[in-house]
Amino acid sequence: MGASQATAALEVTPQQLHKLRGCGLLGSRAELEALRTPGGQWRYPHEAVRQLHARAQVELPGTGEDLAVHLAPLQIDEHGEVHQRTHVGWSAAAADAGLSVRQIEDAWVGVWPVKDPDRHIGAALVGDVAGFVVEVAQITGWRRIGGDVRFEVDAPTPQMAQRYAGRRFHAAPGDKKQRLRRPRPARS
Repeated sequence: MGASQATAALEVTPQQLHKLRGCGLLGSRAELEALRTPGGQWRYPHEAVRQLHARAQVELPGTGEDLAVHLAPLQIDEHGEVHQRTHVGWSAAAADAGLSVRQIEDAWVGVWPVKDPDRHIGAALVGDVAGFVVEVAQITGWRRIGGDVRFEVDAPTPQMAQRYAGRRFHAAPGDKKQRLRRPRPARS
């Protein structure tokens, strides 16, 4: 299927489709390269698009401090010494690329501009690519790295895993992070 069909089926922008491809959620790089047209246009496996499309929407909590971090494709962190990590982002094939479990966690948990990190202790940290949840953890603490926050995490609670794992939500545009809570009703 072509890019315009995939963006429509997944209800994403072309930029979000690019992130999904780069993170390996639509197939491996080799699989996708084999589907490219002679003119260089990307094509996507129907089954991969169908599986992402079939993900249920997250039932967002009414209140709470769950936090989503919007992830880009995995790459070497140019500021790794400062950020105290080797990579940044997320990839379905990170383990195959030789990254350790700790490197994979450091890459997606990352460092984020958060003003009041204490409010998120005990809440879920949700890693997503274009609104498709790829990681879930429970925030147990934090530390400052430069001006940003590095969350300490543990396995998600069963409730967090049930709410978020393998699901999707509408990713708010513009920011690298998003508080996950039900939108307030519009005032009339």
